[in-house]
Amino acid sequence: MRQKPLPQRIATWVLVALIAATLLRTWDRMRSPPDPTVPEVVERPVLVKWDMPGCYALRVDPWDWTTPASNTSEVEVPTFLTPPTRVRLLADSTDEWRRSRITYRAVPLTGDHDPRMGEYMRWVVRADTLWLLWSDGRAGGGIALRQAGDSLLGRARAFDRMRELDGDARAAAWRIDCATLERRSTERRPRR
Repeated sequence: MRQKPLPQRIATWVLVALIAATLLRTWDRMRSPPDPTVPEVVERPVLVKWDMPGCYALRVDPWDWTTPASNTSEVEVPTFLTPPTRVRLLADSTDEWRRSRITYRAVPLTGDHDPRMGEYMRWVVRADTLWLLWSDGRAGGGIALRQAGDSLLGRARAFDRMRELDGDARAAAWRIDCATLERRSTERRPRR
């Protein structure tokens, strides 16, 4: 059997040594607990980055309904599908039984909304979009908003499975003072 040239043998031994070192380091990490004196690097959540908790005024344009009925102009909108005019986004991600969830609680403050909405309303930030959601399983809605200057602009959708309603509308939101529920004077209204 013919022997391999020296550079090829050296390269093979270096590769074997690197693989062995990697396997030994992995085995050592798996059998020993992490060092408590070394702080774990944790990315800051989007919630902190966006600084989203607080109070917001919401404006949803009139709904554009799609329904099997022939006349959609005479649709009676259930109060559960009416979003509040002001809402407070909380940094609390637990439900009424104190179980942790992936969404945060939102509290409706003013408007002609159904009082039950406070039990179902949640919010979450995904990528660059704030999602405000509510549903009781039969009916619900959602508002998707993206930052546009000092305001948030986007679309709203509402549905009712029993009445076979599906609505779509433009939406806007802007931060307000939680104590006075008024917009700060330095901020401007969203442009449409």
